[in-house]
Amino acid sequence: IWDSVHGMQDLGTLDSTRPSGATGINNLGQVVGIAWTNDTYHAFVWQNGPMTDLNTLTDLGTHWDYLYAAQAINDAGQIAGYGSLKSGEHRAFLLTPIPEYRRISGNLTLANYVGDPSKVTISVVLKPEIADPISKSVYTDVAGNYMVTEVPAGEYDVSFKASHWLREKVYSV
Repeated sequence: IWDSVHGMQDLGTLDSTRPSGATGINNLGQVVGIAWTNDTYHAFVWQNGPMTDLNTLTDLGTHWDYLYAAQAINDAGQIAGYGSLKSGEHRAFLLTPIPEYRRISGNLTLANYVGDPSKVTISVVLKPEIADPISKSVYTDVAGNYMVTEVPAGEYDVSFKASHWLREKVYSV
């Protein structure tokens, strides 16, 4: 794989003595393909590091024997390819990643706010670099601590908005 920051990068192999080949790449730089090991072909995924056999990342259940070719990957991380059923038949597969959820927490300073901050609805907008923004509503506790839950793993530009924060109490006019 080549990019303007790192130049040419070797994706490696699953078995250092056998070849591998890329068949798909998405806009996030995730690569999928086929790697030969000492027993058969294996579907792989690569992202900024060592090549990973998809068979080690997936619960194949009772019907699948192994995944031997990953053909394409989209920006949502879905991987299309081919595999072998335990019956010996060959079938196409579509793997959809289960998102890793995180939480974002911290403390908001409500400068010049008079009142109980836990009564204020706060709009939170999470802007990832590539995907659409995520909007959530949260409340703080009385000390201004907040927590946004079920946030997909990633990097975000986070903004907060609450119109009540603009209110000031004036003691003498």
